[in-house]
Amino acid sequence: MSKKILIMSRLTSLKNCDKMFDIEFWSKSGVEKKFIAAWKMTKEVDLIRGKNGTQSRLQRSFSLIRKRES
Repeated sequence: MSKKILIMSRLTSLKNCDKMFDIEFWSKSGVEKKFIAAWKMTKEVDLIRGKNGTQSRLQRSFSLIRKRES
């Protein structure tokens, strides 16, 4: 399986900076790429907080919602 690499760049001033570049970048990235990026950020937060970054895991909670019968 070949990996697609997405490279985008933009040079702008802070005065003219808006969110459109970010929106375009993340809309071109697939779900898997977004998940990987989010996971890397959680590991970085652990390292910043002084943890070793190996114990991170997804939150394991759930709710059961039932429709009321009338």
